[in-house]
Parts: sequence; structure tokens; C-alpha cells
Amino acid sequence: MSRHRTLAVQIEGLAIEDGEIPPPKIGMVLDFPLHFTELPAENIDAVTIRAVLIADGHPPIFQYTGEDSPRRWEWSGVLRGDGWEASWRGFHPRSGHVELTGRFYGTLSHQITSRVRGRVTRVQLLSLRYRREPDSHGWAIVPGHRSLREVTESPRFFDTDVFMRDDVYEVDRESGAWIELDLDDVPPHPVRPRFVPGDVSAAGDVLWTVDSGLPIVASIDSEHVATEHVLPGPIGVSRHVWATPGGCWVAGTDGTYRCTTGFEPCRVSDVPVHAGAVVGEILLAAHRADGGGCTHRGRIRLQ
Repeated sequence: MSRHRTLAVQIEGLAIEDGEIPPPKIGMVLDFPLHFTELPAENIDAVTIRAVLIADGHPPIFQYTGEDSPRRWEWSGVLRGDGWEASWRGFHPRSGHVELTGRFYGTLSHQITSRVRGRVTRVQLLSLRYRREPDSHGWAIVPGHRSLREVTESPRFFDTDVFMRDDVYEVDRESGAWIELDLDDVPPHPVRPRFVPGDVSAAGDVLWTVDSGLPIVASIDSEHVATEHVLPGPIGVSRHVWATPGGCWVAGTDGTYRCTTGFEPCRVSDVPVHAGAVVGEILLAAHRADGGGCTHRGRIRLQ
């Protein structure tokens, strides 16, 4: 019997409390955003991995590295390993087959599309030591002080009452979970339905809804008959729909489309739309100028 592929991941407490990642529990299958951070080899729980690094092509960011450290250029990309994919940022440009030392983190999905999926086989609560900062009256993590406690399930929220005490200088606080994942003992990914409803709007006796990520709109009449309308737009864009007596307007960051019963949908504008409203058959659309942050309004009229 072959050994299953496993992965050890530190789950950030904020990701659990925010609801991004359910509280890990032994036996449950988790699917969550994964990030890999490079660390010195002597760092506790650091692992050495081999993977393929695909640079994302974005310009490097001149990043702060600490109060007493100079800013450094930081590059980004995606690491693909055996059964997992993780976002990556590093202070040295890399690409192709790489060997890196660091730690995996389960984190919030903001600007992170890489994910991992596996069955939880072990859960430990992670405690970090905090020290009161006399100048700011805040608390800072003490490097090198961390401990793990075996549990069967992580809590949803982590106690912050210890920071309210005035009689202590240092405290140990549980602030996340350290888990082990079995990457093989998981059921197949469910097949995506043909249509996943997103925004909805109605006019008269017709309901219009746009798919949450595909360029598809469905109209449902009073007889509960659904008709599919395919937009000539990209996949993976979130859009809004506004119903009118003669059809509907659909708009998002890729522009504006018009759907009219009995006709093929067409794209009428490539200007990104962030909000809108309809008056009769006219769409009042709002968009932001590139880089300016100012809101502009325009009318799109059915010809």
C-alpha cells in the first residue's frame, strides 16, 4: 500500500475567525487558499520543498521588511508541487524548478488564487508569545517562542482577553492552528453545475439572472421556462444584471452587454461598470476612471 502525500500547514487565526477557512477538525476535508513563505532553515517547523515556480509577470514591489530593516524588492508567483499549489513571494527573482525552505500558510484569499485540498489528520493549536511594548502600550510577538497543543478541533475564535490585563508583561496566546493534511484521502472535486446563479433582476413577468463566473445569462418566464443567453465575454468575471421591459443589461469590469428576447446578446461598451440603474430601456452606468478614483456616469441607450 502506497503512502499518501501529506502537507503540514499553519492556519492563520484571522483566516479562521473571518470565516475564510472553517475551524480545522480531524477527519474533515478542507479546501483553502495556500501561501508559502521562505524562512531560514533554522526556523522552527521550516520545511524544504521542491516545486515548479511560475512567475506571475507582475513588477516587483519595494517592500518593507521591518522597522529596523531596509526596504527590498519582492517578486511573486505560483508554486506547483506534488498535489498542491501555493502563492509565493520572495526577495530574490526565481523561476522554473526550485528548492525552497520555509513554511506553508492557510490564509485569506485576498489576491491569492492558489489553493490546496486535503483531509485533516492532525490538529494542534499554535501559541505565540507576546510582549508588551512600553512606548505604544501594544503587544509584539516574541520571536522564537511558540508551542503546540494537541486537539481534535480548532475553535472559531481565539481569546484576546489576555491583552486586557495590566499585571503581565508577557503572555502566551493561542492564535492559530497547525494542521496536517492527507492530500490523497479526499473525494473527487464536485463537477460545477452548468449554471451557478449570481445577480438577479426582474421586469414584468421575466426574471433574469447572470452566472457567477461564466458569461451566461438565463431568462425565466412566467411559465417557468428558462432560456440561456451566451455573452461574448471572458470567463471568470463577476457581473450585474438589470432587467428592462424588453430584455436586460449586463455589466461588469469587462464592459456592458445587451440581451433582448429573440436576438443574440451583444457587447455595447468595453468600459468597466461598477454600479448602475435602469430607466425604461436606458442603463445609467457608473464607472471609475483608470487610476483616478473618480466616479463617472454615462447613459447607454438601446438603439
